[in-house]
Amino acid sequence: MSRETLSYIYFGVIALAIVSIDALTFESATKRPDQVVVVTFLILAVITLSLGDVRLDRGRLNLSGVVIGGAAVLLDPLDATLVGLVISIPRPSRGPWPIVGNAVMTAATATVGAAVAMQLRVDGNLSLGGRVLVLAMVLATGPVAVAMGLSIRTGESIASIIRHNFSPSFYLAYAYF
Repeated sequence: MSRETLSYIYFGVIALAIVSIDALTFESATKRPDQVVVVTFLILAVITLSLGDVRLDRGRLNLSGVVIGGAAVLLDPLDATLVGLVISIPRPSRGPWPIVGNAVMTAATATVGAAVAMQLRVDGNLSLGGRVLVLAMVLATGPVAVAMGLSIRTGESIASIIRHNFSPSFYLAYAYF
């Protein structure tokens, strides 16, 4: 089986996990529905903040992570999934692998964060500590999932990908954002 096929299978497994989380949390989410205006605003914000990016040694970084963190804290998992999926709309010319990969990885990060936030809410409110935990989780899961996807796609070890992609310039840009 080719690495390209394996990388799409990886995305499929992650997409299946997203659908499973959304299905498992759907009933709880309907008890506290998100406001359409907030979801729409976050979707438009992701699209807008994805238009500009910083070119790094091996990849790109944009401001959409700010919105993804907000979506994870504020929204239920299904709505957070929608916010994450639209990240690829501004970049249709990048090719199928980056489009699918960015959409699935970003949706997964937002969905997992929102599911954790849902579990940490007390009387519908998320404490400051809970918000920090969710944001830390969102910040950590994105690079890990991307490194695994790149490793499957290229055959390069995860350690090598981390060494080469998560360079000082990456951390500087990531911290800035």
